[in-house]
Parts: sequence; C-alpha cells; structure tokens
Amino acid sequence: MKFIRLFFIFFLVCFSYDLSQAATKYIRSGANGSGTSWADAYGSFKTAGLNDSASQSVRGNIYYIADGSYGGVEFRNAENGSEYITIKKATIEDHGTDIGWENSYGDGQALFGNLTFSSAYWIFDGQTRSDWKAGYGFKATNNSINGKIVRINAGADYITLKYTEFENLRGTDADPADDGLYSPYVTTHINIQYTYWHEISRDILLMDNSDDVLVEYSQFTRNNSGVEGKHGQGLRFWGNKVDNGSDNITIRYNRIENIVGTGYIVLAWGNDNVKIYGNVFYRSSNDTRGGVGTGVIVDISEPGEIGLSNCRIFNNTFVNINGWNAGIRIKFAASATNYAYNNLWYTSGYKPSGTKTTVSMQDIINGFNYFSDIERDNGIYKESDQVGSINPLVDWENDDFSLAVPTDSGNDEIGDEFKTDPNGLVRGVDLCLDRGAFEYFKGTTPQISAPKKLKVISP
Repeated sequence: MKFIRLFFIFFLVCFSYDLSQAATKYIRSGANGSGTSWADAYGSFKTAGLNDSASQSVRGNIYYIADGSYGGVEFRNAENGSEYITIKKATIEDHGTDIGWENSYGDGQALFGNLTFSSAYWIFDGQTRSDWKAGYGFKATNNSINGKIVRINAGADYITLKYTEFENLRGTDADPADDGLYSPYVTTHINIQYTYWHEISRDILLMDNSDDVLVEYSQFTRNNSGVEGKHGQGLRFWGNKVDNGSDNITIRYNRIENIVGTGYIVLAWGNDNVKIYGNVFYRSSNDTRGGVGTGVIVDISEPGEIGLSNCRIFNNTFVNINGWNAGIRIKFAASATNYAYNNLWYTSGYKPSGTKTTVSMQDIINGFNYFSDIERDNGIYKESDQVGSINPLVDWENDDFSLAVPTDSGNDEIGDEFKTDPNGLVRGVDLCLDRGAFEYFKGTTPQISAPKKLKVISP
C-alpha cells in the first residue's frame, strides 16, 4: 500500500512538472513584450523563439496570433518527445487571456510568407473560414521564383495544417514553376484539413514517400503544367521506385478544381492503402485550358516497377473534366486489390483535338458507377453501372454538387468507413446508397461549416 502511495505521489509530481512547462503565449505584429498577455505580446515569431530557432523550451506551448503580417517562418525547434507546439489564430471567441485584448486583433487574417517545417510535432491552425474559398484565419503566400509556399523537410513528422489559405502570388503562369506544399522526403503523419490552395504553377501538393497522410475538407484550385520535367499535378503522392511508397493515404471530402497536367491525383511506385472518397473533381465553366493528359485519378507506375495496391476509390463526383481522359487509370497494379465503386461522372469537356473527353477504367476493379452525358472510352459499361443523359446535380456551375434526384443504389458492401458523405449524412439509410459524393437529401441540403469553439470537459 505504501508503494502504491509513493508511486501515485511520483506520478503527480511528474505530471505537474510537465504541465508547468507548457504555457499560453501571445504574438502581435509590432508589439514589444515577453508574450505573457496581449498587453505584453511578442512582436514577432523571432522574438517568441519560434522562427529559425532550435530551442526546446517552447515545446508544449500554445501561441495565439493576432491579425497582422509576420513574414516567412521556419519552424525547427528541437523536439521533446511527442510534445506539440500549437500556433493558433486568435479570434474574438477564442483568444486566451482578456488582458490587453481588443476585438480588432481577431477579426481578420494573420499573413505569412513561405513556411518551412524542419522539426516534428506542429499544429498550425487558423481556426476559422467562412466558405471553401474565403474567411481563413491564416494565409500564407509565395512570391519567389521556384518557390514553395510550404516546405516539409525530412523528419518533420506529425504536422497539422488547418483553416489556412495558401496562394502563389506569382500566379499559375510563373516559370520556373512554383509548388504549393513541397515534401519529396520521407515524412509521416501529415494532416491537411479545411485549407484552400490556389494559383499554383506546378503541383499543388507534392508529397513523396509520405506515410499516414490525411487530406480532408480542402479546396484545391488551379495549377499549371509546363515543359518536360515540370508536368503539373493536383495532388502527387509518389514512392521512390525501389522500396518505399506513400502508404496509408486518405483523401476525402475535398473539392479539386481546374487541374491541368498529368492528373488531379497522381500516384506512383509502391503506394499501399490509399482511400479516395467523397471528393468532387471538376472544371468550372469558365476554365478553357487543356485539362489532364492521363486521367483524373492515375497511377503512373510502369510494368516491372512497384505498382499500386489496396486502393479504394468510392463515391466521388467528376464534373465537366477537360483533357484526353476523365477516368481512373492504373498503369500497373501490384495486385487485384484496387476498386472503384459508386462514383458519378456528369458531362464531358473536350480533348485538345476538339472531340469530347472520354472516360476510361484501366486495371482497376470497377462497377456500380454512374455515367450521365458521358462517353466511355471503350464503349463498354458494367451491368451494375447506371447510364443516363440528365443532369443529376442541383447547380454544379454555382458549386452545388448535391444530387437533384436519387441515383440507383450503389454497392453497399464498401465498408462503414466510406458510408458517411461530406455533409455527415449516412449513406443508404433510406435503403438507397446513392452514387457520387453526396447522398440524396430531400429538403434543404445541409452545408459544411467550420466547427465552432470546442471545450474539453474533464469528468
């Protein structure tokens, strides 16, 4: 009994010590304090010990950031076990202490230049957005030749980017090419949630050899594709052709718009356990560029290289895609474990030759898909496919991709993980598991909104 009491006291002392090291700090551009409150805020990330600093002392801290301009930041503070550093946008509702607080500190954006992560365990959270393309608490930009808005270096694992807008100020026509997120290194546990990436002149996300990646509820709009060796892609996940693919990749509930180059999502060389579901891939009616060359979702591994395995592409919507092919094309599959079910294609754009873009399914088990006003490349449909000519969507030209009418019921054996749509509706409750990203809903379709302020209540 005495041993148990001593152990309990030891645990409390250790736990209390850990808590004492963590602190809530405040950064406001132009201030000149020591970070203890808004009246005493740090004036920059540099004075807070966060920009290009190896100091470990800040581990466990939460930093609230006021509106203002902060420039580029390199996050490389030394790790301390699994302690995170949280960078959080201050808002009127959530800003820590009230000492020295003014609402004008939290009603706009905190602006950054290029961001680099060179150590692990960071949460970069802008806290708010008002729509898919507006109202983000943080905004990071690039204005450098061959620039990367975000660079995640080797070993910079456990990185979360949330509620942040990322824009390439040089635009999509910039040359040499610029990327959105650039990480051709071995990394793991990268989360990209509720973000907006746009005007990128090559790859929006370039993540090679990355394991355990989650990309969700994000908008990716407009890239470009240039000369040989600089082909653009929307979201790129490649391996290294030898022994390391990008494994455990989940891409769900996103909107991916106006992509040109190889494809909207491009995989290669040994990816395993890839889940792509509940997304909308589309070309807006005012984008007249050439589109994609290989397909919308593709794996470009060649026979003899390491191919794709355990890929599930379920309940996505594809609208008005331009280019040579608007389908799902796997050049080389490592095994017969790749599936495409319950997806919906509506209306085609055009090939560079001027003929209508067609849809191919290559080296992937498929069925229960819906093709409306679409031409299959080989003209052959599965018996379980639904084929039509009507517009099944409410108002896609104004970004409403919900179903105007129910579809035929899709494959209901896809697994529970895939049976919730982007709006939180459970698929198939009405005994009809609709095809496409959105489950049919009678009445006003619920809209995705940013989570409100959350509280953790201990029992």
